[in-house]
Amino acid sequence: MASVYAVLYDKSGTFLMAKKQMKSYYTQAGGGKVNALGWTINSGPGEYALPGGKLEEPNIEDGARREFLEETGFNLPLSPDNNPPETVKFNVKGEALPPNATNYAFSAVYFCASEEDVENTWSNISEIALPNSRDIVGAIMRRDIKTYSEITLYARKHGIKEWPADNELKWVWRWSFSNKNDWANIESMKNDDNIGWYYCILEYLCFHILNRKA
Repeated sequence: MASVYAVLYDKSGTFLMAKKQMKSYYTQAGGGKVNALGWTINSGPGEYALPGGKLEEPNIEDGARREFLEETGFNLPLSPDNNPPETVKFNVKGEALPPNATNYAFSAVYFCASEEDVENTWSNISEIALPNSRDIVGAIMRRDIKTYSEITLYARKHGIKEWPADNELKWVWRWSFSNKNDWANIESMKNDDNIGWYYCILEYLCFHILNRKA
């Protein structure tokens, strides 16, 4: 099954980049599960990542929006009217395919937003959703939460309103194509079997959507 990734960016070349946990302690998959000892994340544990996962919907954009919400705890901000989301499909080599391609390895949906909306979304995820997720994980490790359904009860009791449905992301940053260190980190993903597709997705954003020069 193909994967889909959500890329939130602004016209200045700033975008959201995340880093995965080494272990996950709760997931809504399979009806919802928790594990006080944690499960090792199979795909790129501890590595840089973009919000995403298996595409479950017939509409790729809908899948990207769902994955972003599940992993960050917040919905994507609205894109300006003249910058609708752009969906791109890639083959196994990381090459962009025609829009009507039916056989593809992974896809990315690029959501353009204002600089303020990108910053606010990053702030909400970093300062609200991920700390709330760490609070929930702590309760799971203490055995205060034993089932996935108890997470909602715990959240209500402690006034937690936004939290990721899946405990997969550890950090979220704002990266910029203008920052040499950020670009070096992007290039380090190239040809990496664990995270190489992120390089392809971000390279496309940089040179084909933002039309920046190498």
